[in-house]
Amino acid sequence: MNLLLRGLLVVCVVASAGCGSLRRMEGEAEYLRQHVYDYDYDVPLDTLWETARQMGREVRDETRGEDGVRTALIGIPRLSADGSSYTHTLYARAWEERGRSHLIFVDLRSREEPSDILRRDADAELELISRFEPDEAKRIREGAKKAGQRAR
Repeated sequence: MNLLLRGLLVVCVVASAGCGSLRRMEGEAEYLRQHVYDYDYDVPLDTLWETARQMGREVRDETRGEDGVRTALIGIPRLSADGSSYTHTLYARAWEERGRSHLIFVDLRSREEPSDILRRDADAELELISRFEPDEAKRIREGAKKAGQRAR
C-alpha cells in the first residue's frame, strides 16, 4: 500500500509540473497575442510589405487591391522540435489606416474561425516588429515571459 501511495504522489507531482508548464506557455501566448493584435507601424506601407516578404522563403498569390490592401501567402522558415527546418505558410495582409501601416499574419491551418485572434501568428508578427523596433519587441518578449511566470 505504501508503494502505491508513493507512486500516486510521483504521478501527481509530474502532472502538476506539466500543467504548470502548459499554463506558462498559454500565458505567454496570450500576452503576445494581446500586444501584437493592434500593432501599427510608423513606416510606409511599401517598406512594411517588402520587409514582410523578405521574412519568407517563398511568396505566392500576391495581390494588391484598389484600396491598397496587399495580401500574399508567405512561407516563413521555422524549426521543428527535433531541430529540422520547415516552411510554414502564412496568409499576410497589409493596409494603411489613419497614416499608419498595419500587417497581420494568419495561420490558415488553424481550426478557429478566420476572424479569431487565435489564428494570428504572433511569433511572425513579433519578428516583423523586431525588424523595425527591436527595443519594443524585446519589451514585449520580456512581458510575455513574466506573464507566463504569473500564469504558473
